[in-house]
Amino acid sequence: MPSKTFKVTVPDVALEHLLACNTWAPSKNRCLWQYVRQHPLVEALLRKLLMRGSRAAGEVLIPLSCVLSRYDDEHSSCSLHSHIFAQLTLVVGATRPMLIGDSAVVLHEGQALQIDAGVPHGIPEQHSTCGPRVSINLFVATQAQVGSPPLSACLLAGRRALEPAPQLCAFRWARPVTLDEALRPTDDLLFDHWRACSEALDGEQLPPRKRARHAVGVPAELPTEWGVDTKVALDFAGLCAGAREVCLQRLQRVVDDREKVNDLNSYCSSVIKGVGDTFGAELQPQLREALNFKLKGSGWTLADLDSSAVGALAGLPRHSAAEIVSSLNSATVGNLSAFMTGCAKWHHTSCPLARALQSGWDAVVKVLAGCKAEVHSQALVQAIQMACEQHTLEAFEVACSALLLFPPGCTPPLSTYNSLFSAAC
Repeated sequence: MPSKTFKVTVPDVALEHLLACNTWAPSKNRCLWQYVRQHPLVEALLRKLLMRGSRAAGEVLIPLSCVLSRYDDEHSSCSLHSHIFAQLTLVVGATRPMLIGDSAVVLHEGQALQIDAGVPHGIPEQHSTCGPRVSINLFVATQAQVGSPPLSACLLAGRRALEPAPQLCAFRWARPVTLDEALRPTDDLLFDHWRACSEALDGEQLPPRKRARHAVGVPAELPTEWGVDTKVALDFAGLCAGAREVCLQRLQRVVDDREKVNDLNSYCSSVIKGVGDTFGAELQPQLREALNFKLKGSGWTLADLDSSAVGALAGLPRHSAAEIVSSLNSATVGNLSAFMTGCAKWHHTSCPLARALQSGWDAVVKVLAGCKAEVHSQALVQAIQMACEQHTLEAFEVACSALLLFPPGCTPPLSTYNSLFSAAC
């Protein structure tokens, strides 16, 4: 998965000024700008990008090179590729989905993120009309990566050694000797950014560099003796460690007594999908406060809500979730998670969009066209999936618009973004 996105302030006139530059060169389905000479607007954005990226990384990153990519319309694209160094990418202009690793991320103007070295990424062609967009790509390295001698030990995919530079090698994009000298940034151009970033962050307490957390004792795969099919096993392995732990606890109870289910594979798939779609959802502060007040003195706490219950509540429009919490009589509830999940399911069945889904695509379009506020997340996921199955430009635009209707605290599941990305391709 890609790193979390972070914000960089982009001037209103940035896109207009970048498009007007005469430094662009055609490259397959897009245009590229090898940044080797100073440009006032790009300089300011690069400095902000390096500062914010360094804060997110927990150390001052070392800039190596900068390339700008221009996508003029929906037909412009960039095929999947990867780099031997990490890159910070900042979006200026139109919103478009970007494929990073095995997931799709929708990036808006002013959003930036770090793509780790070796992670495949690209921007697909779109079926819907799309305005111009510029991606500012700054390639970076950590202090540990530059080592001694800096960068000279790195190898390209073809096992060709990178060209070592005699001075300040860390600030030169060390490409093979076959690359034209005119396409290489000067050391000073990038060194000035690194020095300014170091001075600005000097004395600032940077957060420690985040490392992947692994839940102790949580297997990466389901036990082979369970006998589940390959798809179920892969779906489970694709979850994060926390979600796998929750899944394993629920599945273990059924595996120990298989007479409870007729089809173990089908049951496992539904549990894995449910946990994967809701894990990480958060209740809004106002709703948490109201629920805490209702549970006070009852013996129940928020910690008693499992991830599915939290996801079910977070996936409701705010007025529906508030109605459930308001009607809660904690003294009469035997299972808090089951109660909340059941109430959320009832609200889903009464949702106009859920009823429209039973009537077909035309009914769904009509309901979505009239939606001005939040909609039940489960109904939205089903509606977006139905839209992607229509394989038309109009349906794809409806699906993209539906992303804006998800309740706060509930992000669309990865499967929804992947469906949109596949439809766009």
